[in-house]
Amino acid sequence: MHLDFDKYPPIKTHLTVIIIFPTIEPPTHPPQTTKSTRKSKMTKTVILLKNKTVPKDTYETNLLANYHNPIFLPLLTHTPQNQSQILQFLKSSVFLNDFKAFIITSQRCVEALDLLIQVLRSEKFEQLEKVLEKPAYTVGPTTMKILKELGFVDVRGGGDAGNGSILADLIAGDDLFADEKDEANVKNVLFLTGEIRRDIIPKKLGAAGFQLTEMVAYRTEPIDDIVDRYNDVIEKVVHQEIITETKVEEHVGKEEVNGNGSMVKDDRDWLVFFSPQGTEGIVEHLKTNNGVFNIASIGPTTRDYLLGHGLTPDVVAVKPDAVSLVNAILQHDL
Repeated sequence: MHLDFDKYPPIKTHLTVIIIFPTIEPPTHPPQTTKSTRKSKMTKTVILLKNKTVPKDTYETNLLANYHNPIFLPLLTHTPQNQSQILQFLKSSVFLNDFKAFIITSQRCVEALDLLIQVLRSEKFEQLEKVLEKPAYTVGPTTMKILKELGFVDVRGGGDAGNGSILADLIAGDDLFADEKDEANVKNVLFLTGEIRRDIIPKKLGAAGFQLTEMVAYRTEPIDDIVDRYNDVIEKVVHQEIITETKVEEHVGKEEVNGNGSMVKDDRDWLVFFSPQGTEGIVEHLKTNNGVFNIASIGPTTRDYLLGHGLTPDVVAVKPDAVSLVNAILQHDL
């Protein structure tokens, strides 16, 4: 029997390649999604009890990068105070010549100071560089970063000072003051603060021989109807999750969905406390109505406040910054 191979080589050659090297073909179906993979990629809502920082909020940026949905719930309004008095003091020979440094521990203070620096620039103040060259002590890396962006060249503390007590110890031991202990007025420091502040920095530095000049840079007032606004946010969050989870059911099947059609989640969403101030109404409400969120605290001061009111945070950020907070949440949800 004679076979006419001229009719078959092209087809036979291609078939042989496919049989010998099947793995070079792309898969026709994506890898099966496991329960743990779905959980790690599942969007969670994180309610942040704070004003959104403009123009960029690092908490929002870090949460979005980790598949979390940030919602800001402002508790307070912040209004600059004593702007003209502070401006004149910054321009005075007393501040320029006799003050070694200044302390600014609040982001709202930084925002108020930013307005004053803008005025000095618009006035073409000749001594502006001298103002910006003075050491500035601050709490947390976020405030440090913002101060540097404003033009301050010697910002200290930051990530090495997670709270006012640590910052006070850092200032007291700084070499900036070490060689002038016996001279008069060498420990003059300007302390820009809000109307409400803790006493730890003035007490510690006062005991160490520092002369603090305090100037109130902003005023804080609580926003009305905070519990009603909180409940409105909760309603929107739950409604959005029901919609989202109905769509998810199409992909993950019904084994993780309860009889009402909503997702049975391994973890709750998150509520983040940044300060005791303005949270009284929500704290009282949570004592009897917290079935929706895990609770996160930005630091030990806020943690102690919550514990003192009968609420135990699920996580506490190691440092008061966005990266530490988000890492704490992610580690908890592993």
